[in-house]
This record gives sequence, structure tokens and C-alpha cells, in this order.
Amino acid sequence: FAQSTAQSSAQILDKFLNVLPTITIREGHRVKVYLSGDLALPDYTNHTMPPNL
Repeated sequence: FAQSTAQSSAQILDKFLNVLPTITIREGHRVKVYLSGDLALPDYTNHTMPPNL
């Protein structure tokens, strides 16, 4: 009984441990983002800005 309970608990906890954190910030608030690695961005070619900006 104890072994099956431990296995079931481990499976359930595994699902929760592999969830990435989500942060919600209200619109208009400033945020600082610090990167721990390189940020890959797409090529800048053919980039256009909407005229209403």
C-alpha cells in the first residue's frame, strides 16, 4: 500500500513541478527583464511598421 501511494504521489507531483511560472502584470506598468542567455530574434529584412503607430 505504501509503495503504490508513493508512486501515485510522485506522478501527481511531477505534473505540478514541470509547469513553467506565469507572471501577470497590469497594463501600463514598467517591467525589467534580465536575460540569462542569448535572445534569438528573426531577421529584420522586410520589416514594416503599421502607419497608426
